[in-house]
Amino acid sequence: MSLVSPRYLHLWKDLQAFDFYFDRSIPFEKASLFVNSVLSLRKSRDIQKFHLTLTFDRYKSFDIKKFQAKCVEIWILAAIGPHLQELILSISSYCIKLPPSFFINCTNLVSLRFSGAIDMLVQDYSVHFPSLKKLSLGADIVCTPQIHYFSFSLAAPTSKLCSLALIFDVTVYMQWPIHAPVLDYPEFRHLHHLKLILLCFNSNLLGHVLEQCHMLQVLIIQSNKEEPPPLRTWQPESTTVSQCLKSHLTYIHLEGYQGLEDELTFAEYILRNGLFLKTMLIFVDISMDKKDKDCSLKRLTDIPRGSIMCQLEFDPAVSP
Repeated sequence: MSLVSPRYLHLWKDLQAFDFYFDRSIPFEKASLFVNSVLSLRKSRDIQKFHLTLTFDRYKSFDIKKFQAKCVEIWILAAIGPHLQELILSISSYCIKLPPSFFINCTNLVSLRFSGAIDMLVQDYSVHFPSLKKLSLGADIVCTPQIHYFSFSLAAPTSKLCSLALIFDVTVYMQWPIHAPVLDYPEFRHLHHLKLILLCFNSNLLGHVLEQCHMLQVLIIQSNKEEPPPLRTWQPESTTVSQCLKSHLTYIHLEGYQGLEDELTFAEYILRNGLFLKTMLIFVDISMDKKDKDCSLKRLTDIPRGSIMCQLEFDPAVSP
């Protein structure tokens, strides 16, 4: 605690990066006194990097836990502002709830990492990080260690997000609507259900997703028309058939089908190689010309199927 002595006051006043680490060996009362003292010396709220790692004693009373949670909230609020670029929070032992309103002014946040027992409900609240490039969410982020279902929605209209990591020990069911044109998808070895919401149909991305989701059983793809489709570089004939197609995928739903050659090529790849595929459901976009629609659906029905169980179904309103 001597670092807060008058001799070092000038160091704290203009410091822009903080890394606080406290485990159970440090009494929380001493830790809180130190952090409060340091943050109170700040001249202005222009912190650029803030790292906080805490391991609480889970056997403390409710009042003490409430006090600890309040301290964490105060520290985070002290760090958050338009100058913050990197925020790393790691909380262990019991859950800390953070309101999404805390992050309303993080317009320059580039890197955000949550791990441990952090709960932030964003279902009815929009959180915008226009400068975000790296997002990492750890296993206990939803405060349910026995999780069987997880829903996560990400909007990145500025295309700045480059890295996304969602880390789980066990994932049985996960609905993951994504609304980002440029994203490097992580690997999900045990993911069973996946829903993608795309700005446009992108077989380059979808081929990569299939390779990363080894046990995928259900895939739902919703294609919007907010951007023109990218140039296709994915070539199914030179692609090793993904593990999920050979042994797990049973259902795929293509929503917003427009009859593009890219869409047809991807659908053919699934139909030919989906050895356990039971259903491919296609909803055609209402803007599609009737003649083009009939021709495209006819081509789909003529594609040989790798699974004798496979049924090709269309939106009843457009069935050929």
